[in-house]
Amino acid sequence: MIENAPGSAQPMSEVPVPRPGSRLLSSLVDAVVAYVIITTISVVLVQAVLHPKPHAHLTSSQTVTAEFLTAIALVVAASVFVVIHAITGRSLGKLLLRLRLVTADGQRPSVLQLIVKYGVIFALLIVPFGPVIVLVAVAFALSQSRRRNAFDLLAKTAVIPVEAVAAPAD
Repeated sequence: MIENAPGSAQPMSEVPVPRPGSRLLSSLVDAVVAYVIITTISVVLVQAVLHPKPHAHLTSSQTVTAEFLTAIALVVAASVFVVIHAITGRSLGKLLLRLRLVTADGQRPSVLQLIVKYGVIFALLIVPFGPVIVLVAVAFALSQSRRRNAFDLLAKTAVIPVEAVAAPAD
């Protein structure tokens, strides 16, 4: 459980939580970024590997290949989120809305915690109803007093306002 505020003895329960709108808007910005990354990589890979003609239907083996290439795009997008958070503790959405992802002791999450958080999110995008589960998990955060979504709970992380964060020691 998150006990103390980053860089202080102040209990985490007293650290300001992100406003519901800022957490939601941050997630929406990040979803758009992920969508752009996934779509761009998918289109480039499908064009490079399959060379489909305009308005041509893909064969069943080409469809399987296209789905595999899309899965590669999802892995790349998840990796981008892991690397960005490992280096800065912030995604574009968090940067714009002045939020930061932290661990219980206020540090940047470990790569393993980030893989758990973003690996699960991006893995859910490829299963039936997975995107609905992701949306429910994000909405779940709005109902929590600390505004931690299911993925934060799983990875033992929290999103907090930047002003509540002391600069992490590098």
